[in-house]
Amino acid sequence: MGFPNYDRAEKAAWAVPFDHEGKAFLVGHYKFGVRLMAEASPNAEAEAREVVCRIRRAVKEAEPFFTWLTENAVSGSALNVVNRGRQLFERFEFYLGEYNRKLDEPIESDEDHIQRVRASRSEKISDWYLPAYKHRMECGWLGLSVIDGFFSWTEHVFIHLAILKGRVTTGKEVAKLAESNWADKFKAPLDITNSEAKRFYDKLAAVRCQFRNFNAHGAFGKQGEAFSFHSGAGAVPVRLTHEPERPAFLLGLDEEIPEAKAIQLIESFITFLWNSDCAPAFQHVLASDLPTILSCATDGTYQRAMASSEDMEILVKRLTHQWEQAANMDW
Repeated sequence: MGFPNYDRAEKAAWAVPFDHEGKAFLVGHYKFGVRLMAEASPNAEAEAREVVCRIRRAVKEAEPFFTWLTENAVSGSALNVVNRGRQLFERFEFYLGEYNRKLDEPIESDEDHIQRVRASRSEKISDWYLPAYKHRMECGWLGLSVIDGFFSWTEHVFIHLAILKGRVTTGKEVAKLAESNWADKFKAPLDITNSEAKRFYDKLAAVRCQFRNFNAHGAFGKQGEAFSFHSGAGAVPVRLTHEPERPAFLLGLDEEIPEAKAIQLIESFITFLWNSDCAPAFQHVLASDLPTILSCATDGTYQRAMASSEDMEILVKRLTHQWEQAANMDW
């Protein structure tokens, strides 16, 4: 904005000097945040508080300018997209580990269980569940967490893969894709004309509808069984479809996908993904915490790096070094 600026210095990104009522001050962006410095004097603390109050009021008044600045920035490519791929995948792996441990957990005998609960005089209904039933129920809960973790990860990582492949290059395109459904995110980096990709797409879409919507839409049932209507033949189940192109309600239940089968499909898809043409992206979205830089998508940097895992590894190492220098303000 044209203010005098001391520019970069040791552990400082910028520093602006100014005069306030005859006193010299310096406001700067340093490694641990914005800092205001003043000449040493008995009144320096009170004067600094007054300056801080004025700066905060000015920032509030300048909100329309910042809004305009943000809108202009987002319409272009001079943006970084936060990469949480590794953390989200670690969450998925954590629940997968807990699910597998629960599957291998020994099940108490019914007789020992009943004696133990009677001795505790528990009045909690779930304490009286038979061990095999409770074990199956808890495996199901953990299985749902595994599946939910997988879809959370893919909703995020598909956007980064699309950027790395040059399919999405501006902030507005990223925002639009982020607001779209899982199906659109899947298709952004992956080509469903490929028979194997299409097979995974169809099967994962069915898993998502049954399991993810179960959690996201009121947990009526994995198949959306929210109602059963009265009839001469008894109670007839009615399910919610959660699909815009289909009727809102359908009679009866669809084929239920077991958690174990859904998780097996998920693990197969992950293997497929990192052996497809997305393989080089592993270095960026899972082996690093680097943000995805849209300007690198527009100038072809990412597309060149996607030629091989070795090329991407070289780029990731270079960007990591630059990122660490910037974070440390080590100019």
